[in-house]
Amino acid sequence: RGRRDRETEIKERKREKRERMLPSKGLRNRPGENNCFLNVGIQSLWHLHSFRTQFLVHEKHRHRAESCVFCALKAVFTQYKYSEASIIPPDMLRNALHILYHNAKRFQRGTVDDAAEALEAILTCLDAELRPPSHEKAEGKVRTQPTFTQTVFEFSVLEYVKCDSCHVMSPPILVNF
Repeated sequence: RGRRDRETEIKERKREKRERMLPSKGLRNRPGENNCFLNVGIQSLWHLHSFRTQFLVHEKHRHRAESCVFCALKAVFTQYKYSEASIIPPDMLRNALHILYHNAKRFQRGTVDDAAEALEAILTCLDAELRPPSHEKAEGKVRTQPTFTQTVFEFSVLEYVKCDSCHVMSPPILVNF
């Protein structure tokens, strides 16, 4: 009986520690807002410790003329971390993507989009806005520095489309993150 009480106490302490570390908050998705696909990406990035810690301390970035995904995501993360509200609005990031992808008719307010594509768009925008000095001269060679997402994740994705009927495949597209 004593051992079971001790195990329960240990589990309770671990649960309390987790709750202190990551605020228990959600992202708003009222009817008609259709933010679910975007909220998946925001929550995924928030719960990836390596991304969250590096992103929150990052300061220098380039503002785009139209909109800034870095500033928008920083605002959402700051609300996650410091706000006492249990529901956080993703509006700033939704608006930033709406503006940046308006011509492509993607991520428009009130429409539903693909969660993976939204995450890719966020990371692509962050890489553009957080790009370090692009080239360094070293022994007469030009070398590029890794992007923010390469530093955090260091992976590449190979995309292609395959027809189920005729089995023809599109040319592969390499996306580096």
